[in-house]
Amino acid sequence: MQTASTVVHGGMMNGIRSIRVHDLARTISGDVEGDGAHLVRGVATLEAAGEGDVSWAGGAELMPRAAESKAGVLVVPRGVAMPPVAPGSIGDAGPRERTVIRVDDPDAAMNKVLAYFAPPRDEVSVG
Repeated sequence: MQTASTVVHGGMMNGIRSIRVHDLARTISGDVEGDGAHLVRGVATLEAAGEGDVSWAGGAELMPRAAESKAGVLVVPRGVAMPPVAPGSIGDAGPRERTVIRVDDPDAAMNKVLAYFAPPRDEVSVG
């Protein structure tokens, strides 16, 4: 099983970790709909996310908020319909297709995403 720490296609961009959507999807066992080459540089809530961020909506009840989000990519459950993209969402570059990664368990998938962007630090014992 591949984990976020074994991703070899991610990298650093100006000191910030980054990864392409298709590589992130492989890491979390998801299927991409949309722009798999889009570069993700962080994680944010649906409301705070921008074009370089990944966010998630764990169930159908969150889809209206997801439609308003400016996240560059959303992690969503398989089988849940995405609402139409709200006007003015998805950044300032004009209308484009919503990029999503469909997974079986969005919460577990996001734990892997968070581990990629903020890997555990090595503990050094003092003394």
